[in-house]
Amino acid sequence: MVSDHATTNRLVLGQCKVDEKSNEITAIPELIKVLDIAGCIVTIDAMGCQKQIVKSIVDKSGEYVIALKKNQGNLYKNVEEIFKEAISKGFEGFEYSDYYTKEDEHGREEIRHYLMLSDIQERIDPGKKWMNLQSVGMVEYIRKVNGKTKVETRYYIVMIFTDVVEAIKGFSIEEKLQIQLLLQQYLREERREEIYQNLQSAKREEENGELTFSANIDELKQLMEE
Repeated sequence: MVSDHATTNRLVLGQCKVDEKSNEITAIPELIKVLDIAGCIVTIDAMGCQKQIVKSIVDKSGEYVIALKKNQGNLYKNVEEIFKEAISKGFEGFEYSDYYTKEDEHGREEIRHYLMLSDIQERIDPGKKWMNLQSVGMVEYIRKVNGKTKVETRYYIVMIFTDVVEAIKGFSIEEKLQIQLLLQQYLREERREEIYQNLQSAKREEENGELTFSANIDELKQLMEE
Protein backbone atom coordinates (compact mmCIF):
# COMPACT_ATOMS: atom_id res chain seq x y z
CA MET A 1 0.00 0.00 0.00
CA VAL A 2 1.35 3.43 -1.02
CA SER A 3 0.01 6.37 1.00
CA ASP A 4 0.23 10.12 0.61
CA HIS A 5 0.49 12.17 3.79
CA ALA A 6 -0.02 15.85 4.57
CA THR A 7 2.65 15.85 7.26
CA THR A 8 1.77 19.15 8.91
CA ASN A 9 -1.89 18.23 9.33
CA ARG A 10 -1.18 14.55 10.04
CA LEU A 11 -3.65 13.48 7.35
CA VAL A 12 -3.62 10.65 4.81
CA LEU A 13 -4.69 12.24 1.51
CA GLY A 14 -4.80 9.09 -0.58
CA GLN A 15 -3.78 5.46 -0.87
CA CYS A 16 -3.05 3.11 -3.75
CA LYS A 17 -2.78 -0.66 -3.42
CA VAL A 18 0.40 -2.16 -4.88
CA ASP A 19 -0.31 -5.02 -7.28
CA GLU A 20 1.15 -8.36 -6.19
CA LYS A 21 3.24 -8.53 -9.38
CA SER A 22 4.37 -4.90 -9.16
CA ASN A 23 5.95 -2.51 -6.63
CA GLU A 24 5.74 1.03 -5.24
CA ILE A 25 7.50 2.50 -8.29
CA THR A 26 4.48 1.80 -10.50
CA ALA A 27 1.93 2.63 -7.78
CA ILE A 28 3.23 6.13 -6.98
CA PRO A 29 2.35 7.67 -10.40
CA GLU A 30 -1.15 6.17 -10.13
CA LEU A 31 -1.62 7.83 -6.73
CA ILE A 32 -0.33 11.16 -8.05
CA LYS A 33 -2.95 11.06 -10.83
CA VAL A 34 -5.82 11.32 -8.35
CA LEU A 35 -4.29 14.06 -6.19
CA ASP A 36 -4.41 17.83 -6.70
CA ILE A 37 -0.75 18.73 -6.16
CA ALA A 38 -0.63 21.99 -8.12
CA GLY A 39 1.67 24.37 -6.28
CA CYS A 40 2.54 21.72 -3.68
CA ILE A 41 5.98 20.35 -2.84
CA VAL A 42 5.95 16.54 -3.03
CA THR A 43 8.56 14.78 -0.89
CA ILE A 44 9.40 11.12 -1.57
CA ASP A 45 12.08 8.79 -0.28
CA ALA A 46 14.64 7.11 -2.55
CA MET A 47 12.07 4.62 -3.86
CA GLY A 48 10.48 7.51 -5.77
CA CYS A 49 13.69 8.60 -7.46
CA GLN A 50 12.48 7.70 -10.96
CA LYS A 51 12.24 9.85 -14.11
CA GLN A 52 8.61 8.85 -14.71
CA ILE A 53 7.60 9.77 -11.17
CA VAL A 54 9.31 13.17 -11.49
CA LYS A 55 7.49 13.73 -14.79
CA SER A 56 4.12 12.79 -13.26
CA ILE A 57 4.64 15.40 -10.52
CA VAL A 58 5.65 18.16 -12.95
CA ASP A 59 2.80 17.30 -15.35
CA LYS A 60 0.36 18.08 -12.53
CA SER A 61 2.10 21.41 -11.71
CA GLY A 62 3.71 20.09 -8.56
CA GLU A 63 7.21 20.60 -7.22
CA TYR A 64 9.42 17.98 -5.65
CA VAL A 65 12.13 17.08 -3.16
CA ILE A 66 13.19 13.46 -3.72
CA ALA A 67 15.94 11.47 -2.02
CA LEU A 68 18.62 10.41 -4.48
CA LYS A 69 19.70 6.77 -4.43
CA LYS A 70 23.06 5.33 -5.47
CA ASN A 71 21.64 3.10 -8.17
CA GLN A 72 20.87 6.23 -10.19
CA GLY A 73 24.40 5.79 -11.56
CA ASN A 74 25.62 8.91 -13.33
CA LEU A 75 23.21 11.29 -11.62
CA TYR A 76 24.27 10.23 -8.12
CA LYS A 77 27.94 10.42 -9.12
CA ASN A 78 27.49 13.87 -10.68
CA VAL A 79 25.66 15.21 -7.63
CA GLU A 80 28.29 13.84 -5.26
CA GLU A 81 31.11 15.33 -7.33
CA ILE A 82 29.52 18.76 -7.73
CA PHE A 83 29.14 19.10 -3.96
CA LYS A 84 32.77 18.12 -3.47
CA GLU A 85 33.81 20.69 -6.07
CA ALA A 86 31.65 23.45 -4.57
CA ILE A 87 32.95 22.85 -1.06
CA SER A 88 36.60 22.66 -2.18
CA LYS A 89 36.22 26.02 -4.02
CA GLY A 90 34.51 27.71 -1.11
CA PHE A 91 31.35 27.88 -3.29
CA GLU A 92 32.99 30.35 -5.67
CA GLY A 93 30.97 30.31 -8.89
CA PHE A 94 28.07 28.45 -7.25
CA GLU A 95 24.66 29.66 -6.17
CA TYR A 96 24.09 28.10 -2.78
CA SER A 97 22.32 28.33 0.55
CA ASP A 98 22.94 26.51 3.81
CA TYR A 99 21.39 26.02 7.19
CA TYR A 100 22.36 24.34 10.49
CA THR A 101 20.31 22.75 13.25
CA LYS A 102 21.45 21.19 16.52
CA GLU A 103 19.53 18.96 18.91
CA ASP A 104 20.72 17.68 22.28
CA GLU A 105 18.28 15.46 24.15
CA HIS A 106 17.99 12.05 25.77
CA GLY A 107 21.79 11.69 25.74
CA ARG A 108 21.87 12.11 21.97
CA GLU A 109 23.45 15.06 20.18
CA GLU A 110 22.63 15.57 16.51
CA ILE A 111 23.93 18.28 14.19
CA ARG A 112 22.45 18.68 10.72
CA HIS A 113 23.95 20.74 7.95
CA TYR A 114 21.61 21.45 5.03
CA LEU A 115 23.28 22.61 1.82
CA MET A 116 21.58 23.50 -1.46
CA LEU A 117 23.17 24.18 -4.86
CA SER A 118 20.89 25.89 -7.38
CA ASP A 119 20.81 26.41 -11.15
CA ILE A 120 22.97 23.34 -11.81
CA GLN A 121 21.00 21.20 -14.26
CA GLU A 122 23.43 21.79 -17.14
CA ARG A 123 26.27 20.51 -14.98
CA ILE A 124 24.68 17.35 -13.58
CA ASP A 125 21.96 16.53 -16.12
CA PRO A 126 22.93 18.15 -19.45
CA GLY A 127 20.59 15.86 -21.35
CA LYS A 128 17.68 17.09 -19.17
CA LYS A 129 16.49 13.55 -18.54
CA TRP A 130 15.08 14.62 -15.16
CA MET A 131 12.26 17.09 -15.77
CA ASN A 132 12.71 20.56 -14.24
CA LEU A 133 15.63 19.47 -12.08
CA GLN A 134 17.01 22.83 -10.96
CA SER A 135 18.70 22.25 -7.62
CA VAL A 136 20.33 19.53 -5.55
CA GLY A 137 20.42 19.23 -1.79
CA MET A 138 22.79 17.62 0.68
CA VAL A 139 22.07 16.89 4.33
CA GLU A 140 24.97 15.90 6.55
CA TYR A 141 24.01 14.28 9.86
CA ILE A 142 26.48 14.10 12.73
CA ARG A 143 25.11 12.01 15.60
CA LYS A 144 26.74 11.40 18.98
CA VAL A 145 25.16 8.69 21.13
CA ASN A 146 26.82 7.08 24.16
CA GLY A 147 30.17 8.57 23.21
CA LYS A 148 30.05 7.23 19.65
CA THR A 149 29.94 9.53 16.61
CA LYS A 150 28.26 8.63 13.33
CA VAL A 151 28.34 10.76 10.18
CA GLU A 152 25.85 10.23 7.37
CA THR A 153 25.34 12.16 4.12
CA ARG A 154 22.22 12.11 1.98
CA TYR A 155 21.50 13.78 -1.35
CA TYR A 156 18.26 15.07 -2.86
CA ILE A 157 17.05 16.28 -6.26
CA VAL A 158 14.93 19.40 -6.07
CA MET A 159 12.67 21.50 -8.28
CA ILE A 160 12.37 25.27 -7.77
CA PHE A 161 14.02 25.28 -4.36
CA THR A 162 15.65 28.64 -5.21
CA ASP A 163 12.22 30.27 -5.16
CA VAL A 164 11.46 28.62 -1.84
CA VAL A 165 14.71 29.88 -0.30
CA GLU A 166 14.08 33.41 -1.53
CA ALA A 167 10.58 33.31 -0.07
CA ILE A 168 11.89 32.04 3.28
CA LYS A 169 14.32 34.98 3.50
CA GLY A 170 11.35 37.33 3.75
CA PHE A 171 9.58 35.34 6.47
CA SER A 172 9.29 36.47 10.07
CA ILE A 173 11.25 34.72 12.82
CA GLU A 174 8.10 32.82 13.81
CA GLU A 175 7.53 31.67 10.22
CA LYS A 176 11.16 30.56 9.85
CA LEU A 177 10.80 28.56 13.08
CA GLN A 178 7.73 26.86 11.60
CA ILE A 179 9.72 25.95 8.48
CA GLN A 180 12.43 24.46 10.70
CA LEU A 181 9.84 22.39 12.57
CA LEU A 182 8.40 21.14 9.27
CA LEU A 183 11.86 20.07 8.09
CA GLN A 184 12.48 18.26 11.36
CA GLN A 185 9.12 16.48 11.06
CA TYR A 186 9.92 15.44 7.49
CA LEU A 187 13.28 14.01 8.55
CA ARG A 188 11.67 12.11 11.43
CA GLU A 189 9.13 10.60 9.03
CA GLU A 190 11.93 9.67 6.64
CA ARG A 191 13.82 7.92 9.44
CA ARG A 192 10.78 6.27 11.04
CA GLU A 193 11.13 2.96 9.19
CA GLU A 194 14.86 2.81 9.97
CA ILE A 195 14.17 3.52 13.64
CA TYR A 196 11.39 0.92 13.75
CA GLN A 197 13.65 -1.79 12.29
CA ASN A 198 16.38 -0.90 14.78
CA LEU A 199 13.86 -1.14 17.61
CA GLN A 200 12.73 -4.60 16.51
CA SER A 201 16.32 -5.75 16.19
CA ALA A 202 17.14 -4.43 19.65
CA LYS A 203 14.12 -6.23 21.12
CA ARG A 204 15.27 -9.53 19.63
CA GLU A 205 18.78 -9.00 21.00
CA GLU A 206 17.35 -8.21 24.43
CA GLU A 207 15.23 -11.38 24.39
CA ASN A 208 18.30 -13.43 23.46
CA GLY A 209 20.43 -11.75 26.09
CA GLU A 210 22.68 -10.25 23.41
CA LEU A 211 21.96 -6.56 23.99
CA THR A 212 24.81 -4.79 25.76
CA PHE A 213 23.14 -1.38 26.18
CA SER A 214 19.47 -2.08 26.85
CA ALA A 215 18.86 1.65 27.46
CA ASN A 216 19.01 2.12 23.70
CA ILE A 217 15.56 0.55 23.43
CA ASP A 218 14.06 3.35 25.51
CA GLU A 219 15.79 5.89 23.30
CA LEU A 220 14.39 4.28 20.14
CA LYS A 221 10.91 4.21 21.66
CA GLN A 222 11.20 7.91 22.44
CA LEU A 223 12.24 8.65 18.86
CA MET A 224 9.30 6.66 17.53
CA GLU A 225 6.90 8.69 19.65
CA GLU A 226 8.23 12.09 18.54
